[in-house]
Amino acid sequence: MQQQQWRQRLKRFLKFNIICLAGLVLNVLVLNVVFNFMVLNRYIANLIAIAIATIWNFWVNLKLSWHVTEVK
Repeated sequence: MQQQQWRQRLKRFLKFNIICLAGLVLNVLVLNVVFNFMVLNRYIANLIAIAIATIWNFWVNLKLSWHVTEVK
């Protein structure tokens, strides 16, 4: 039983990190698009990119990583 719990934790840990890595890529993409095509102020573009990546990370991790499927 103990080994199964560690596997589940490792799986959730890996999911969390993959989602955060995707959030980092999303942040860089949004920052470049907003800065180069929409807003020339780098601080505002960075704020927009951070906000979008934060919402992405929270929402997707809430649905995939933190979702409890089994109650004991």
